[in-house]
Amino acid sequence: MGGAHYSYTLVEARFVELFRRLGYDTRTLSDPQRVKDRASGQFHVAFRSSENLRVVPGAHNICHFAWEFDVLRDASLPSDPILPNQAHMLGLFREIWAPSSYTLKVLRGVGLSQTVLVPTPVCETSPQPRLEARAILQLIGSLPAIPLRFSSEASEVENLELAQRGLCHLGQVPAIADRLAGGEGRIFLVVCNPGDLRKNLLNTIDGFRSVKRPGDVLLVKLVVANTGDHLIEAQHRYLRPLYRGPAAAADRDVYFVTHFLEYVQMQALYNLTDFYISASLCEGFNLPLLEAMAHGAVPVATTSTAMADYIFPDNSVKIGARPYIGIQTGMAGEVAGRPFVVQAPSRYDVASALRRAQQLTERERRDRGEVAAATVRRLYSYETVGRLVTERLAARPAERAA
Repeated sequence: MGGAHYSYTLVEARFVELFRRLGYDTRTLSDPQRVKDRASGQFHVAFRSSENLRVVPGAHNICHFAWEFDVLRDASLPSDPILPNQAHMLGLFREIWAPSSYTLKVLRGVGLSQTVLVPTPVCETSPQPRLEARAILQLIGSLPAIPLRFSSEASEVENLELAQRGLCHLGQVPAIADRLAGGEGRIFLVVCNPGDLRKNLLNTIDGFRSVKRPGDVLLVKLVVANTGDHLIEAQHRYLRPLYRGPAAAADRDVYFVTHFLEYVQMQALYNLTDFYISASLCEGFNLPLLEAMAHGAVPVATTSTAMADYIFPDNSVKIGARPYIGIQTGMAGEVAGRPFVVQAPSRYDVASALRRAQQLTERERRDRGEVAAATVRRLYSYETVGRLVTERLAARPAERAA
């Protein structure tokens, strides 16, 4: 196993579990290129971004690689370093496992014909019962949360004081307590790294705020380092730069959570959720969205890039989007050195989709949630992906690139 890199850590963990279930022994290699013996006949599976990929000499080298942009760096001048050339680095591998049809199409489009579709396993094959209110409260009811309240014109000290005054436990949020007691409000969720500009976080929040109804609440689970007073500092540290200008906001129906959650706690969070919002500009796979779907949350989502594989009219509410070139700077696609197109929803597109979601009856919402969970089990269960992996590892060398 090639060491994981950034968000590939979560993907690597899923494959380690899959390999264990399939009866394979695994060990992690921090420097695959330094392995000089006993590699013949073995498989090396790497989970890294392209510039950090390295092969094990003599092994059957495989990389699992997600890419969500329509261009890839596939050329360089003789004087340029070779590591940024994505096509070259990926081409060093006998096989490339793409998690989505979109990635598969892009990589094959630049001549990487050894690319095959092998997604990340997400869930078990059998349906998982939703947790009851009492179990959810026991797992995450005491989780600290803070409502939206910050000003870009206030000092850091003033912003931290604003946040501190709103500190509460998740179980104390009126809308959540009411919903768990059988109320008619709806709980919306988004999980994201605030530095990941693909996630379109501000438009997600603004879209929700413009159409929320009494009893509705949006939970924003930020994936950030749990150092210092991370929850108190989160809005000043991570939201302020996203606005790129003066801004002030306060809303007791939008709550932030930053604490690291164990897997069972994330399950409880997904079980608490009625709708998962994914207003992403593009995605290579979108694991949090699929995890939420697997637990019966209805996705309110865009349908481009990876989402086209699993977001359908009968299991979701579609967020409309429009194609733009270069709408957002600082995205990973810039490494290609060429303009790229993303499908970008505005706050109004998000609001329109959320309005349609609110209009679903409880029975309609439950039906779509059941179809969403069934979709993920069918496409991304450990059993389904296990069959694909078994086929790839058992194939004769001449067939593996087929």
